[in-house]
Amino acid sequence: MDWHRLDTEKTQKIIDRVRNAGDSMLFSPEHSEVKCAKPPFYKDVLLYKITNFSSLPTFSMDFASDGEKFFYLDGSEQSLAQINKASALNLTQETVLPYLNFYFKNISHEDGDIYLIEKLESLPFINSLAPEQKSALERHYRPPHAVYKEESGHFDITSPVFYGGILMLSKIIVDMEGHVHIKEQEMLLKSTIQPHLMEGMTEIE
Repeated sequence: MDWHRLDTEKTQKIIDRVRNAGDSMLFSPEHSEVKCAKPPFYKDVLLYKITNFSSLPTFSMDFASDGEKFFYLDGSEQSLAQINKASALNLTQETVLPYLNFYFKNISHEDGDIYLIEKLESLPFINSLAPEQKSALERHYRPPHAVYKEESGHFDITSPVFYGGILMLSKIIVDMEGHVHIKEQEMLLKSTIQPHLMEGMTEIE
């Protein structure tokens, strides 16, 4: 998504509007920046990121708006479900992967953060791997792939993910209401995982 910085007047208006969705008292137009983006998977929703530069460290809060209401993205399933219910979620072959990436970035998970590996070079530690590890990863890497299943009305997605600090190959279901379910997972590199997590999983050789 392309983020655009708002001018001072629009920044003030957005900070005033989010008062009921989050704590806008944490922000002031003089020391804050507001950026907005139009996600491809919503028909009438804009995303807003408000950053306070007067604090150390700086911090941001994310919101979504349908033009009337502002929804604070607090990391919970409920916050995203509110947006999906209030807006026209538009999942297609082209938009389901951007949505899944958005979902993982905005939902907190018990086992840690989940990152969709859309490009192998986006892995921050790719150059720190041993040559044989890097070679194995490059050999087995496949970009995310989504298929719509008409009979069940959902997308089946196969994608490499960074799941709780572990490189995995995941099979994921995304239904038309935006619910996400991870079905199966296989480890990509044995040496990147913790031994106690290996039980019952299959390593790609």
